Amino acid sequence: MPDPVPIPANQRIVPVWEQATKALAQRKQAIEWREQKIITEGEVYEVNPWLERAGWHTYLAGLDREKLLESVDHPDKETEPVLTAVWQAMGEMIRYCQRTATTRVSIFVRFEAVRTEKHQTRYQPLQGYMNAKLVQEYGRPWKQMVMFIGRTYRQRGWKVPRYRLNGRQRRAWKDLLAKARESLQEDNENRLEGQEEVDPDPEGSQSAGDAGAENAKSDHEDYPALAALPKACLEFCMSLLAEQITRKEYDSVMVCALAVLGVKQDGWLGPDRYPPILSAIIKISRFMVIQDAFETVGPIEPRSSSSSSSSNSSGSSGSSSSGGGEDNGDPLSRSDYDNTESGKDCLGLVKEAMDRFMIRGSHSPMQWMLDLRTYGLNIHYATTAEGTIDWVGDQVVYKNIQFTMAELRGMIHRLAAETRRILVQELMFLADPGRLPRIPWASLRDNPVNGERGWNFVRDERNLWPVDGRVWLRDRIGKDEPLRRRFIEDGPVLKWKKAGIRAYMDQVVAYRERSLPLLHMTGGYAARAPEILSIRYKNSIKGEHRNVFIEDGMVVLVTRYYKGYHAHGNEKVIHRYLPRPVGESFVYYEWLVRPFQELIEAEGWDQYTTSPFL
Repeated sequence: MPDPVPIPANQRIVPVWEQATKALAQRKQAIEWREQKIITEGEVYEVNPWLERAGWHTYLAGLDREKLLESVDHPDKETEPVLTAVWQAMGEMIRYCQRTATTRVSIFVRFEAVRTEKHQTRYQPLQGYMNAKLVQEYGRPWKQMVMFIGRTYRQRGWKVPRYRLNGRQRRAWKDLLAKARESLQEDNENRLEGQEEVDPDPEGSQSAGDAGAENAKSDHEDYPALAALPKACLEFCMSLLAEQITRKEYDSVMVCALAVLGVKQDGWLGPDRYPPILSAIIKISRFMVIQDAFETVGPIEPRSSSSSSSSNSSGSSGSSSSGGGEDNGDPLSRSDYDNTESGKDCLGLVKEAMDRFMIRGSHSPMQWMLDLRTYGLNIHYATTAEGTIDWVGDQVVYKNIQFTMAELRGMIHRLAAETRRILVQELMFLADPGRLPRIPWASLRDNPVNGERGWNFVRDERNLWPVDGRVWLRDRIGKDEPLRRRFIEDGPVLKWKKAGIRAYMDQVVAYRERSLPLLHMTGGYAARAPEILSIRYKNSIKGEHRNVFIEDGMVVLVTRYYKGYHAHGNEKVIHRYLPRPVGESFVYYEWLVRPFQELIEAEGWDQYTTSPFL
């Protein structure tokens, strides 16, 4: 056998080095994958006061970040039917609690429910002004915490965070799952039988003999009682809130779930994003405390009309004219949140619950949330925000957007021209802007202290308008047959053209859409959305004075509402003066267009109210 041909040294090294290069690349990829996927504590010399205070990196170290995010995600209806039922029931329960807090209890109960200290006097009650969509957004963190428990409690298959459930929590959780399965079984049976869900209190269901007692009920009793599954959700949530932390805070399942809510795909939620989540949980928790007290007291059964009449007839003839404070048989004379027969009342139960586990000093998950929120807000307000705007000469750079000031001015001018075109041609039907009546700017007056309902500067008798704006556009359309045919049908009987009215209102919407950025960008410091969207052009019953005035020949917007008004109860009065071209379009709209627009809108769509908002 011949001797093997010797391989040069450089050729023997190349395959081995390729293997080494491939192994190094794979190792680097594995390290990057693990750093991204698995939570680590980090180094001791790395400075992050927020994370060190929360302790999430230590408690969740070694866990799969993606699995944690999946554990608080919306449930899948096909693979997780029980959790889907719980998710929906949580939403129903939260809406119900919010309605109870706003319509079924007194302001004194809401004063108690907003406390954060034991001996504290609050001057702003718990607010429940949120609409249905906002309530669901506020309630999402609560639903995510329940989903986390449903996916991690006594589950196997992946490493889950360590926590424990106490006796009350285990019983409440077991009952919640049982109620969810019963609800699913009932839904399946109804689906198979083809039965529709029956209204628990259909109209006309009561007999004639119950009419008196039904009419005597307060309007707070009109919606049905809390269903079994949402009620089980409420009991489980209350068991989470009522826990007292005696050893480690992360022994509490609620604090553990709150830690998971702080996880994001590439790190942690900082003090700029996490405190709003805590605020939402705290607010919904206060609604739950009120609802739990209401459920404990139980409904107040109004006395029947027969018993009321018999008690009145057996009393003295002067009892019907006796002074206040006596129970004369009238069911409305008793509070809808007080049950004197059982010795319990909603106010006392709310006060007891707040002192026990809803304030600082209670050593509960609520205290942990209140303290962490305060700490996070302090860091947020004391830290300089990250810069997102930069200047390169005359060019503004904002994130991935860049433009020059000349381009910005050009956009504003084009927007003002387009707004003016829609106003003149589409809303006032004038081809020549020179035919517009002149605005008497020099003699234009306004009375800012006039609080009469529906009043604004257009109705000021000192203003000598060249034409009567209440009938100007209406008369022009009446004299022009092609314009008239846009709104009414020809014939002896009046018949409105819905399509014509809708087309005109579409142009009104287009004008408003273009006016909004003009008001937002040309009136000085830009207003937040709650400010600029709450501007009223005329006085209203509740808000009284409007937000649009005339001063020295200029249109001025005076905003009073702001984002934190409901939390603090204080007004912020800010003046914003509009440039003449923008203010001129606004005056023309209010003087000549809006009177006709409101009339045609009310008549064509059968409306009896007009909104005071701009």
